[in-house]
Amino acid sequence: MLNNATLIPPVIRQALQGLLDELEGTRQMAMAQVLFFTPDQKLRLLEELVGQIRRRPGQSNLYLALRDLVKNDVDSAMDALEEVATTVEPQRYLISAPGRGAAVKL
Repeated sequence: MLNNATLIPPVIRQALQGLLDELEGTRQMAMAQVLFFTPDQKLRLLEELVGQIRRRPGQSNLYLALRDLVKNDVDSAMDALEEVATTVEPQRYLISAPGRGAAVKL
């Protein structure tokens, strides 16, 4: 049986990879793509991002991507942030982010 990880549509997978990229230009291009997603695509992207945060809570670029989605008023991003804030250990949201600021504060 297939699990949800294998069912991520390619356009969503590509956008998520772009949002997690080290290069600012790549992240900006991915965000521009996300802003044109349908509400269902945005929700699927956020579900995948929240799932990755749960699986790898120490990876700062995941939090940075979520922060950027919230800053850009992406539908349901605040709900995803609330979900992370209530399901991931609190001490893990302040994470050093080399090259992208002193710390990620959500």
